[in-house]
Amino acid sequence: MTDRGTSPKEEVRRSEAAAYICHVLRGYRAVWAIDFEYEVTLSLPVPVVLVATDLISGRTVKRGPGEFGQCPFRCDGSELFIAFYAVAEASCFLALGWPLPPRWLDLWAEARRLNNGRGGGNGLLDVMGRFRLPVRDSGQKKAMQILVGEGNWHAADIPAILAYCEEDVRDTELLAYAMMPLILSEAPDASRALPQAIIRGTFVADCALVERIGVPVDVNSFNLVRERWPEIRQLLIADVNTHYGVFQGDSFSAKLFGDYLAREQIPWPRLASGALQLDDDTFRQRAKSEPRIALLRECRVALSQLRGNDIQVDADGRVRTPLRPLASKTGRCQPSTSKFLFGAARWTRSFIMAPPGHTFAYLDYKSQEIGIAAYLSGDQLLVDAYSGGDPYIGFAKTAKLVPADATKESHPVMRAACKAIVLGVQYGMSAEGMAAASGVSLDTCRELLLRHHEPYHGLWRFVQSYRDRLAAGLPAYTPLGWRMQLGTGSDLNERSNGNWPIQSTGSDILRAAVIFTTQAGVPPCATIHDAVAFV
Repeated sequence: MTDRGTSPKEEVRRSEAAAYICHVLRGYRAVWAIDFEYEVTLSLPVPVVLVATDLISGRTVKRGPGEFGQCPFRCDGSELFIAFYAVAEASCFLALGWPLPPRWLDLWAEARRLNNGRGGGNGLLDVMGRFRLPVRDSGQKKAMQILVGEGNWHAADIPAILAYCEEDVRDTELLAYAMMPLILSEAPDASRALPQAIIRGTFVADCALVERIGVPVDVNSFNLVRERWPEIRQLLIADVNTHYGVFQGDSFSAKLFGDYLAREQIPWPRLASGALQLDDDTFRQRAKSEPRIALLRECRVALSQLRGNDIQVDADGRVRTPLRPLASKTGRCQPSTSKFLFGAARWTRSFIMAPPGHTFAYLDYKSQEIGIAAYLSGDQLLVDAYSGGDPYIGFAKTAKLVPADATKESHPVMRAACKAIVLGVQYGMSAEGMAAASGVSLDTCRELLLRHHEPYHGLWRFVQSYRDRLAAGLPAYTPLGWRMQLGTGSDLNERSNGNWPIQSTGSDILRAAVIFTTQAGVPPCATIHDAVAFV
């Protein structure tokens, strides 16, 4: 352990920082820097010790094995809880049967936000190092995590575990003092910075409850498919091969697929080397405009994505997967695709089965990204198209591709083509990509891009302004304060940079939805990109 002693001058600074943070958070009855040490299990953790210090009064709460009892905190919103990755602490509240506090400030979430786009670690020691705070030896920290996490501790170890936990709380306290001025100042509107930070922290904590609920499945069907998957795989390949003839044994053959495309006269994009593009994005786009490919694409997805040994079903028939909140640049959750039921092949969702007396609901937003783009850009024509209920037919009418009285039902093919084009524009898709996705000719797509530029000039200016801002190394923000700033040498991907504010604002909305539904007593059982599921 490094020398963590403090000089009188440093003590004065710490006292001033404590006074500052207490002033900022004076609306709360107590502000707890909190940490649990717990055994790691497949589902809920097993809390071993708890240490929490109230930054306002200086009072410390400690609990060890057999001492947890009733919750020692007020979980009615009058007290704020400061943690580093609040999923862990919130999971311990749930494991103990304590009510989940509705107000959290997560220093990990704020470090992740401040560092978004720049690279580098966001662990506790990484972040403390960035703020030039004294850090403990990482080897000692790892050894203690293994001792407690694997359940190898004994009663004689409890004093040392409590001391270790108290050090974590002190680190959290020091980091809060160091980070708070930046959290409050590094935002477009300082008056909203703290509420927005608490939204992010509370969302991270609420993810613990979402993970705990889990997705209910038909265990018998799931286990049957997993047990007989080798046989099912062979039957699936044999059946699909009668239509396409592209599998050689168990393996997909690029040569045989090329022969099939030539026989059917289906155009297909190629790499610079001349080889066929065989990634799933290409298959998905081509399947939209070429129905003959759809079945083959579904087969490939099923064969590559179903990993029954990775998707674990707990004893109560629920699939529980860490959501990894705020993990993406846009602030979305990024659960493991091999362990998350919604990350596997789409047909595996048929395993979902609500328990008796319940139902399962999957709720998504209608044309959300179009609505966000319209609102953020202030493009009135796009606002009108979205307000009309069908922005894709709206664009088709604006581009004079369909008559003024056209509907989704009267012009389904043209609407589908315009949908691919309108969504593609937001992602910076090229005319070539749009042609592949929509089935419309390349020349027509080039013409449609020009037609889109002219009426929706407000949207195009908005998208370009974000590209320019990020390319210049300046920070960009969403309405609820999620942030990105590219560091030196970062990938200047114009497509993703132009769409960043739209997807990231969708993440803002999702966080608010999870918090509102959770505090209304109806927490989700999963988040899927911008959608939520309930049981």
